[in-house]
Amino acid sequence: MSSSHLTSVCSSSKTRRAGFTLIESLVVMLGGHPLSLELVLPHLKKMKPVDVRAEFGALLDGFANPDAEEDRNKGLRASLEFSTRRLSGAARAVLPWLAWFDGG
Repeated sequence: MSSSHLTSVCSSSKTRRAGFTLIESLVVMLGGHPLSLELVLPHLKKMKPVDVRAEFGALLDGFANPDAEEDRNKGLRASLEFSTRRLSGAARAVLPWLAWFDGG
C-alpha cells in the first residue's frame, strides 16, 4: 500500500469519525427522544451534520424555558419546528386538518 493511499484512507477515516462525533452530539442535543430522532435525523440525507446541529441548536435555545415543569420537552418542540420548516407551504396548510384523524 502506498503512503499516499494510506494517507487518503486515514484522512477519510478521520472525516467519517468527525461526522460521527457531530451526529453523536446531535443525538445528545435531541435528548435521545425517539420522536425527536425520527423527525430530525432523516434530514442528514440532504444536510451536513454540522448544519443540522447548528440550526437545531438555535431552535433549542429559542424553546428554552427553565421555569417550565418539563423543560426536557423543549427538544421535542424544537424537533417539530425543525421538521415543519422543511415542509412545503401546501403541506403546512393541511397540518391542522390532520388533528381530526386518529393518530394524526
